[in-house]
Amino acid sequence: MVFHQICPYPNFTRQEWQSVIKTNPYDVKKPILPDSLSNAFHGAIVKHSLGEDSYMIPDGTDLTGPPHEHLMKSVPLLAPSKNSEDEHCVKYLHNLTRPLFLGLKDYEVNFNKAVKGTNKRPDFSCNVDKIPFLNSEIKPLGCGPLQKTKDMIKVHLQTRKAINQQLSSRGGPGESVLLNNFGDVVQTYVMDLKHDGMYRSWPFLTSKLVIDQPSMPLIESSFSHFVSLERHISALAENFKKRPEGTFTPPLQIQYMREIPNSPQIRRLLN
Repeated sequence: MVFHQICPYPNFTRQEWQSVIKTNPYDVKKPILPDSLSNAFHGAIVKHSLGEDSYMIPDGTDLTGPPHEHLMKSVPLLAPSKNSEDEHCVKYLHNLTRPLFLGLKDYEVNFNKAVKGTNKRPDFSCNVDKIPFLNSEIKPLGCGPLQKTKDMIKVHLQTRKAINQQLSSRGGPGESVLLNNFGDVVQTYVMDLKHDGMYRSWPFLTSKLVIDQPSMPLIESSFSHFVSLERHISALAENFKKRPEGTFTPPLQIQYMREIPNSPQIRRLLN
């Protein structure tokens, strides 16, 4: 996805788009989890499928032990056709995100909590100095295609705004991450600003959540996705915090910034 006043690629063929995608600088090419942990997940899944005790012995990471045990026991036999956003987050997301994103970090985390005194309920986000390095839109099982399209546009606009805030306050890094979770599908992207007015949204990772017993083999893929996501956000937050506050010589990207259109429709979408 490219955010530009006039898209420079309006007539690309499928093959030409594939050539662009192959240049993705954020493509994950190496295994995310070490072999020992991957084998532990595989063994636990096999035991679980046989009805045996699938508890994983903690190995020094935050991925095993009680969070894994709770996830193994909490998923239903069959997933419901529809549920609330609260139920969705508690049952399917928090077991993955909380062990990884909480703790001593360079960023602050919001977990789908209502803002006191307002009607706002921001989705999962990671922030440094109130600038989001992760924006997300989360919709539970049963959400419709129109809502997916609206939220996809909304989270991209929020991420574009975050990049402008980074560049205006500390001159970088000019990258931010966005997450879409629609039903059982989790998609993450990295947006950057490397050319004049062009906010490029690159695919990062895609995985499916464990929502019922038949989908239990997906647990390793889901964990791997969030492990890699947290590492990338941590690196961006560390990069940002190392930059000096106040007066600085803006990098070239500062010349590339474009403000979001201030139309009533855009304001309504973002608010």
